[in-house]
Amino acid sequence: ICQDIFWRLHKRGFISADTVEQLFCENCQRFLADRFVEGICPFCAYEDARGDQCDKCGKLINAVELKNPRCKTCAKQPHIKSSSHLFLDLSKVSMPSEVVTAM
Repeated sequence: ICQDIFWRLHKRGFISADTVEQLFCENCQRFLADRFVEGICPFCAYEDARGDQCDKCGKLINAVELKNPRCKTCAKQPHIKSSSHLFLDLSKVSMPSEVVTAM
């Protein structure tokens, strides 16, 4: 079912590809989700900021912006690596207003 939905969206041009910069841990051999990265906050210099936000100053952070990032799994320093991703273009996938109203 999922593949069928994906391919129908793809054929209609609702799926686009783009390159994203992410942190990659060579030791763990994987791209690190925000929750698996810690480092120094680029705004307030808090040393244990997470890859999505700083608990000290409350600012939202992109993991690649952290200073001295480290993998929470192995504590090694990851590096920035490009990764290809597929995105659903929500502006192209809009339901008719009468369908939304009926929900």
